[in-house]
Amino acid sequence: AGIAVIPWSAGNQWEAWGSFSPVVLSNFQPVWLSACALAFALLSEFWMREYGAGTRLARSLTALAVAAAGLGVALLLLPELAEDSLEGWIWLSKDESFRAALAESAPLFRTGPVPVQELFTRFVYVTPFALALVIWDRRRSLTPSLWLLLGWSVGLFLATLMQRRFMNSASIVYALFLAAALDVMLRKLVWRDSWGPLGRAGAAALFAGLVGWALWPSLAFHGFDLVNLQRASRGEKPHYTHAERSLLLESSAARWLRRFTPETSGFLDRSVQPEYAVLTPWSDSHVINYVGRRPVVQDSFGNDGGAAKRELANRYYASSDEKQAVSILEEMGVRYVVADAVEMQRAGGYGLRSMLARLNLSPGNGRRSAGSAASEPVVPVTRLAHHRLIHETLPFDARRGKAGSTYKLYEVVRGARVEGSAPPGTRVEVQLPLYAARSGDLRFVAVARADASGRYALTVPYPNEDFSEGMRSADAYTMTSALGEASFRVSEAAVRAGGRIEGPSLAR
Repeated sequence: AGIAVIPWSAGNQWEAWGSFSPVVLSNFQPVWLSACALAFALLSEFWMREYGAGTRLARSLTALAVAAAGLGVALLLLPELAEDSLEGWIWLSKDESFRAALAESAPLFRTGPVPVQELFTRFVYVTPFALALVIWDRRRSLTPSLWLLLGWSVGLFLATLMQRRFMNSASIVYALFLAAALDVMLRKLVWRDSWGPLGRAGAAALFAGLVGWALWPSLAFHGFDLVNLQRASRGEKPHYTHAERSLLLESSAARWLRRFTPETSGFLDRSVQPEYAVLTPWSDSHVINYVGRRPVVQDSFGNDGGAAKRELANRYYASSDEKQAVSILEEMGVRYVVADAVEMQRAGGYGLRSMLARLNLSPGNGRRSAGSAASEPVVPVTRLAHHRLIHETLPFDARRGKAGSTYKLYEVVRGARVEGSAPPGTRVEVQLPLYAARSGDLRFVAVARADASGRYALTVPYPNEDFSEGMRSADAYTMTSALGEASFRVSEAAVRAGGRIEGPSLAR
């Protein structure tokens, strides 16, 4: 086993974990497995030569001595092993803000009894008694392998009590011991000859009812999957959960990003610096990274990928000032930003003036309400000068008439600065119709007021040229004021370079 994991583990250096952490693939695994192999070989040699092998106690003490000596040598030769292993224990036991938000990292019973019963049935509350019953029933034939399985099971279940993620492994041995315990109950309590035929039938019915009652939460939890298996057997499409629908939309957005944005250098090679990064809520990062094949600033491993990056990402999404938000993006090297409506619902503390809310609520800076006529005006919600919408996904059930979109991709641009003359104090408004292939008509709106010297200035992020697959803009901007109406055009080059455009001159 040590030899098998060497290609995947040896030499790995983790920014957050070091090179000997048991939490990730590192030098720890091959060293641990190789040390165990060596220790077992030594013990085998000792005992075959009758060294410390006379009694079970002697063998136990010999094993402890070999283990202690091996641990001492390892700590002496590899001083970083102790520090990295301690970090692993802290990871398993600590309670910090990011992991508190992850369901798989929370203690098993933190979310209440219902999810626990769905994962482990109602028998979970009598687990210690079930283990004791199995050991008692096999007390005359307890083999070393069974003791090993028992110890491994207890360790996994204790780890699951601390972090729910370990239930994937613990559930296997849990099911084995639960089945063994139920077998004991059947043999000792239900099929007793002393009950007689009628008594055994009654005991069997009572036993079946108890088992059914205990298993019901798990059966109900997996009922959705069982129904989909039945639908698949009939050649029908499956039903999707809300999480699965979100994942399909997220994957669609990631594939679009991969197809229609410039490829970056060094994918899967951390020694190469990519040309830009994508900022996405941490919960979406894996899909954008591995389906979209674009580098992300923060990911679903939270602080493990760098606490400073996660802090910057939080500051961006919480910011209510677009200029400040853009400076944060420049610091992180971000060119594209993902807005996730699901993440917005989950992160209620950001507020409606935050970038997270503004990106989600006002794509294109305005939208017709669902069911409104095309002639009705679009109501501007917010005005973003340096973020332009380049793609958005339709909701999964759009065919049923539900409006809105789930994932939106924005490109960060300098924006073209439109300047012109107008009487001091004159309010000017510019509008640009946008046409999104997937979600319909939008409208960019920006407002400015002429200063005391008779000059107005505003920044626009959209050109009057093609700028994204599936999105197009009108041939010209329309500027309106109390003095009348005028039009002007903006080039893509000016938007990208932050160029200056001479806007219409407004006079009385």
